[in-house]
Amino acid sequence: HCPPCRVMTPVVDQLAGERGRVYKIDVGARREIARHFGVRATPMTFVVRDGRIARGLLGAKRLEALVRALDTAG
Repeated sequence: HCPPCRVMTPVVDQLAGERGRVYKIDVGARREIARHFGVRATPMTFVVRDGRIARGLLGAKRLEALVRALDTAG
């Protein structure tokens, strides 16, 4: 619901359409997930490889930055 999260929504939706296996989670509604991953601020983006967090990005990011993170993590 935060302004940076609202900015990220269409970016994440586009990335999901292009890459698949991209998920959005409302940590306000899913607090147990936020605790599990140690999310203390939003927006927070995780790149997961082989079931482990390969990279974490805090703050609103452009599509290009997210693509780079996916391509270079892990």
